[in-house]
Amino acid sequence: MEMARLYRAARTGEVEVGNATKLAYILTQIATLMRIDDLEQRTAALERVLRAQV
Repeated sequence: MEMARLYRAARTGEVEVGNATKLAYILTQIATLMRIDDLEQRTAALERVLRAQV
């Protein structure tokens, strides 16, 4: 959603395209980190379940 808002702001001239590019990169990095964190949490939960079954 934030990326879409940023895109619209760049299209309307509210945000300079160069700044929008930098902000979009940061948003992409945040999304990647969130996915990694989610995967780590899910992996840890699966490992706990497997250990409990042994």
